[in-house]
Amino acid sequence: MPREPYLPDLDKLTWMRQAACRDLPTRLFFPTGGRKPQPAVLELCRTCPVRYECLQYAYDRKFHSGYFGGLSAGQRRRHPDAASAARAYGIKRRRLG
Repeated sequence: MPREPYLPDLDKLTWMRQAACRDLPTRLFFPTGGRKPQPAVLELCRTCPVRYECLQYAYDRKFHSGYFGGLSAGQRRRHPDAASAARAYGIKRRRLG
């Protein structure tokens, strides 16, 4: 019997509707061959109103690749959780509304 696809609890992911990257292809945040995303993509992350939530999403889902909240997997590995990474990189949690 085929497995059901993983569907996130969309009520908990409403922040994604406010993401600066919401209309961009996901592949932009998962570069291959050791490359980084385009500078414009990372600049978009730096100005995103839900940067902290994106970073928290990566930690919650244990992503070992890709850029979330503007941080690479390597940058995230240096910190035990999103709060620690956010403090280290000056990422502020904003009130969503």
